[in-house]
Amino acid sequence: MLSSTSSSSATSSGSDRPRLLRASGVLLGALVVVAAGLELAAGTVGVRSSRILSRMNTEHKSLLGFASSAAHPKTVVILGNSLLVEGVDYPAMQKDLSAAGWESRRFVVEQTGYYDWKFGLRRLTSEGCRPDAIMLMLSATQFALNSYAGPAFAYNLMRATDVVDVMQTTGIHPTEAASLLLARESIFFGLRLEFRKHLLFALVPGMNDLVPHLTPAGKPSPHAFVRAQVLRRLPELVGEAASLGQHLILAIPPVAVGDDYAADVIEGGRLTGLPVLYPIRTGDLAADQFQDGFHLNASGAQVFSKALTSAMLQQLNSMRP
Repeated sequence: MLSSTSSSSATSSGSDRPRLLRASGVLLGALVVVAAGLELAAGTVGVRSSRILSRMNTEHKSLLGFASSAAHPKTVVILGNSLLVEGVDYPAMQKDLSAAGWESRRFVVEQTGYYDWKFGLRRLTSEGCRPDAIMLMLSATQFALNSYAGPAFAYNLMRATDVVDVMQTTGIHPTEAASLLLARESIFFGLRLEFRKHLLFALVPGMNDLVPHLTPAGKPSPHAFVRAQVLRRLPELVGEAASLGQHLILAIPPVAVGDDYAADVIEGGRLTGLPVLYPIRTGDLAADQFQDGFHLNASGAQVFSKALTSAMLQQLNSMRP
């Protein structure tokens, strides 16, 4: 009796196996279709509907193979984050640079800092971006912080071959490193946080005005920490740029009040031979020329843009024989 029951169960299990395999195949196929649909939607509708994502995509593409040529003998690339977007009138800067014979390109990735652009220089160089000079604009504290832009960093600025170096440099867990690899190859996964923000801003009227009140003010980083980080990292950045054959220039924007630690970046630049532009110092602009004490408004950007462009041209022209 027991033998008959066991035989019947085994037969039943054997007959269910092909059905389970078919069901698994159908499920896997459905997942592949859904994933492909998400990638297609993210790369078309998602990017085109977001002003920020569309700008990032266009600017990144403009750097592919960008280098000096007979048509453009003097070239410069300007890199940064939201401080660059809000604080510099780039169309006016581009026009003034062009009038002086410099062809320029800009690439902005929001919420980026030291780690993002250290590895970003490698990525851009590997994609054929070899201008005469690269200007990187960050605040002094952004050179010191240990954060990076997560999936957006991986998608826009990381080479797949650098994932182990990223893991060792930043101290992230191997699981997070694996997710960066996925974000590097998938536009949906890489830019999902940006898509979410875009949807939120589209659904909630006046979200731009609410954000400064919803985001808690961070505590200032201790000066000793910022100084130590900056003085350690700038030589690393100089070495990275030199190994890639890139000529690097740093730019520091002002803040409304307080210590912006720019003096530490300037000292680090002096010790390493790295040019540091600081044309408008903290305290030179009025409080009403800032949006939030950190980002400049249109009035502040107009003043800072003119000063920065003038300082840039002086530095760039000093490079030419």
